[in-house]
Amino acid sequence: MYCKNCGARLAEDGSETCMKCGAEKGKGTGFCPNCGTMASQDHAYCGKCGAALYLTDVSDRKSRMAAGFMAIFFGCFGVHNFYLGHTGRAVLQLAVTVLSVLSARWALYLLLAPVVIGAWGLLEGILLLAGVAKVDGRGNLLRE
Repeated sequence: MYCKNCGARLAEDGSETCMKCGAEKGKGTGFCPNCGTMASQDHAYCGKCGAALYLTDVSDRKSRMAAGFMAIFFGCFGVHNFYLGHTGRAVLQLAVTVLSVLSARWALYLLLAPVVIGAWGLLEGILLLAGVAKVDGRGNLLRE
């Protein structure tokens, strides 16, 4: 078995992380877990050995359309990033929006922060709906 993050051969001792890059076993999208060759995020199967690159069941995958609409309508709160598993990004969007609204009574210009974060969410929504963003926070392909 090979690391999906760097392509290095994984140790057979049952460890859950790659010795070369430190990625968790099964995390990443850049390499085939079966043969270690570079993999494209556009393909579901390896071009060299034919192995499935994304081992999650289609029913377990997140919806690209749902995430896109969440981003467009609730982008400033990071709802779509929570849904996709990008927790750090989601917490940042939510925290900036909430803190700027709560402190807006002291400085009116702080209300611009939710607008900027909302524009960020809108852009992410457009990228999701256009099919540019193809994987969730765990590296699994998004379904339509």
